[in-house]
Amino acid sequence: MRVPASADRWTAADLDHLPENGLRYEVLNGQLVVNAAPKPIHQRFVLELGERLKKALPEGLHMLPGVGVLIGDDEPIPDRLVCAGPILWDA
Repeated sequence: MRVPASADRWTAADLDHLPENGLRYEVLNGQLVVNAAPKPIHQRFVLELGERLKKALPEGLHMLPGVGVLIGDDEPIPDRLVCAGPILWDA
């Protein structure tokens, strides 16, 4: 695995060099966070939350599941994200 250019701080750009191996990689406050796949009860809760959010969203808002969000050099991956457009669907 490639380490970041600055060995003491990870950035969202460093995530592009990590393997696609089923693990979930995030960068929070310059630290690499690695998580295994969530348990079924977690996924059930996230699915239910998504269904409720979708019904309650006002026009012009979108709900997306599990996508990375660039915040400075960090890239957390929330279970659900509510955002206003425009959305770059292939970015």
